[in-house]
Amino acid sequence: MKNNSALFIASVFLLCSSTAANAHRLNVFAYSQAHEICVETSFQGGKPARGADVRVLTEEGAVFLTAKTEQDGKVCMALPDGFEPAPLTVIVNAGEGHQNQWKLSKEDFSLGADSKTAVSTVKLEILNKEAETNTASPKIYSQEELDAALKTAREQTEMQVIAPLRKQLAEAQQPKITWRDIVGGLGWCLGLGGLFAWISTRRQKNK
Repeated sequence: MKNNSALFIASVFLLCSSTAANAHRLNVFAYSQAHEICVETSFQGGKPARGADVRVLTEEGAVFLTAKTEQDGKVCMALPDGFEPAPLTVIVNAGEGHQNQWKLSKEDFSLGADSKTAVSTVKLEILNKEAETNTASPKIYSQEELDAALKTAREQTEMQVIAPLRKQLAEAQQPKITWRDIVGGLGWCLGLGGLFAWISTRRQKNK
């Protein structure tokens, strides 16, 4: 009988702990931007995870990059020179058991890998168009001007279009926890605790 009581108490405790943990779940989103890995974190409800430890691990489990989130729960880490696209795992630890991760595939870095081909193609199109519209005195952009313009355009596209869309898709896949769910879970805990107390009282009276 004592074993059954202990099992019941443990079940109630686990249920209550699970409810509290879900209320403070850590959300993590990571993406590649130009020559960086950017990470955004928040707790359930949108509060940013400030000062959280961020580790980026290789496929073999070795630590590749480390950082801490800023006051807005975000941080960007520069990739080392010569980085070759490869699967990486971003792990964020905000303390008190709040930890989550995000996996980056090799394809997440494909935009940066294909940029050289895109740059060459766009350069040729710009020069041809300039020559057609102004044959008398065509303006030839310097290599540095073209590189700077294309790099800026690519980074803006990543920031304004690709990354936000991926973040929205990730958030849509995560179940939303409302105050109704939290209160309901706590209600179950209190109800089970009351039931246990009532059963214990009846047993005492029957002895």
